[in-house]
Amino acid sequence: MLLGAVAGLPAAADPEYDHNRAQRALERGEIRPLHALLAPVEQRFGARLLEVELRQERGRLVYEIKLITPDGRIFEVGVDAATGVMLPSDLGGGH
Repeated sequence: MLLGAVAGLPAAADPEYDHNRAQRALERGEIRPLHALLAPVEQRFGARLLEVELRQERGRLVYEIKLITPDGRIFEVGVDAATGVMLPSDLGGGH
């Protein structure tokens, strides 16, 4: 599992720094654990995880989850990291 840019940092940001920021947000209870949100998303879309990024978007932390379907189609789904709610396509990716 890959956890990419955190809090809107550029993709070239240090991955270790990004991981540490995400870990601190989790420890403070600001976000839900990724593993708790993945299974429902994968099941809903019948797809497997490719990549995850945690980003700051419009004042909230969003998991951008990139998935691949059995037929090879790749797409992103945005999930509010605090609530676990899937977001509309204009906020944090979409289907």
